[in-house]
Amino acid sequence: MVAMAEELGLEMAILSLEHLLQYGEHNIRRAVPLALGPLCISNPKVNVMDTLSRLSHDSDSDVAMAAIISLGLIGAGTNNARIDGMLRNLSSYYYKEASLLFCV
Repeated sequence: MVAMAEELGLEMAILSLEHLLQYGEHNIRRAVPLALGPLCISNPKVNVMDTLSRLSHDSDSDVAMAAIISLGLIGAGTNNARIDGMLRNLSSYYYKEASLLFCV
């Protein structure tokens, strides 16, 4: 929560979460998208959007759900066209999986 207030702290927290995503265990991999969402709420950063977009197509449905919800959180109230396009593509990608489509 402290890292949300300043730019440098935010960048360091994002970098730490990316390291956890790369080197962490499977349970940690599920929690990283849920940490990225509130950290950048209504503040869409390109590197965070790319990470969440990549994670939204993950083979583990829990990771994909968390990434989809976090995409919605970082795009809340911003009218960001890139996030809008990502969510539209995800709705057509997950049209057969009801739980993931509900998250979108």
